[in-house]
Amino acid sequence: MPLFGPPNVDKLEERRDLGGLIKALAHQDTPTRMRAAESLGRLGDARAVAPLVAALRDPNEHVQKDASRALTRIGEPTVGALLEVVTGDLGSMEYGRKLTVRSLAAEALAAVASPVAVDGLIAAFSSADHTVRWYAAAALSGSRDGRVADALIGLLSDKVSYVCAAAARSLGKIGDRRAVGPLIEVLQSGIGAKEAAESLGQIGDPGAVQPLIDALGALAGNDHRWELPCAIINALSKLGDTRATEPLAAFLSHHSSYQEGSELTRLHLTSALGRIGDSTVAAVLERTLTTDPKEIVRRGAAEALGRLAEHGQLGPLTEIARTALTVASETDTPDVRKDALEALSKFPEAC
Repeated sequence: MPLFGPPNVDKLEERRDLGGLIKALAHQDTPTRMRAAESLGRLGDARAVAPLVAALRDPNEHVQKDASRALTRIGEPTVGALLEVVTGDLGSMEYGRKLTVRSLAAEALAAVASPVAVDGLIAAFSSADHTVRWYAAAALSGSRDGRVADALIGLLSDKVSYVCAAAARSLGKIGDRRAVGPLIEVLQSGIGAKEAAESLGQIGDPGAVQPLIDALGALAGNDHRWELPCAIINALSKLGDTRATEPLAAFLSHHSSYQEGSELTRLHLTSALGRIGDSTVAAVLERTLTTDPKEIVRRGAAEALGRLAEHGQLGPLTEIARTALTVASETDTPDVRKDALEALSKFPEAC
């Protein structure tokens, strides 16, 4: 049994005892290592960079994250060492741990936002290691450097699907409209299509509306997972273009067979129709409310009808929708009854 307990990290920081804090970063006590990483970040001394980079490999995830945050606080002096972690050879480390370490280093680099880091990460796009390209693309998602969008657009052609997906996600977060055309090509190619759809919704360019409608129509009648149709539906909802109303309603009608696993798609459809729909979608929402076997979808339909009523979009179908909601408020499950009553409160007074 050791004669002494863990070092007092607070006192070490107060004395600015860099050597003591670096020793504490390697202590067997996990909370001590965590506090030491935090303290080294606050001190901001570049001499702590190498020990903190080593701590990214710590067996405890909390120590790893504290080390990553500390490196971010130190800033520019960390860039070279972090680039080496993201792009270099991590040796015989177990594959899952390599991914974690690269991810933490990439997050720290992104937060530092140094032009030198941008140069290094763009250069990493040509790495033969697909995990390096992946994390380099992800790390640049918050960059406002004008070179980044062009480099990420080039990476959309990567043959590894999740590298292409990472590039598409980062382009959506950056929001550069120059990416719209290349993202539409990815949407149509199939590789990275979900991420391309999400990013087109984030960028908000109306030129993406028809390609998204076409992509949704191509899924009708095919077996598919819910992720891609939901991404397309949500993108169209964000774009808010009424050209999507009829195709979305048609897609919801197509799902009236209620195949297992499609309830999330139907739920997203009701939400989108409630946001951008008009009286032409009231009938399909009323049918969904009264016949869909999944409670979560019926709740979505009730909410959508309420939203349309609130904005005066139900027109001549107002009373049909009111009747369906009234029945649901009296006979459905407790949660649907609650949502139906909430929706009814948004209707104009009956004549």
